[in-house]
Amino acid sequence: MAKRRQFIISIIMLITGMGLGFFFLSLAYSGPRWVVFVAFLVFFLIAYLVIRFSIQFARELKAAEKDK
Repeated sequence: MAKRRQFIISIIMLITGMGLGFFFLSLAYSGPRWVVFVAFLVFFLIAYLVIRFSIQFARELKAAEKDK
C-alpha cells in the first residue's frame, strides 16, 4: 500500500510541476499565441498519457501487493 501511495503522490507532484512550469512559461513568452496553444496541446497530451499509464501501473502495484 505504501509503494502505491508514494507512486500516486509522485505523479501528482509531477503533473502539478508540469502545469506550473507551463503556466509560468506562457506568462513569460511574448511571441505568437498560437505557439502557446500548440505547447498547451502537447502539455495536455503528455499529462493525459502520464495519468493513463500511471493508473494502469498503480493497478498492477495493487495486484502485486495482494499476491504477496
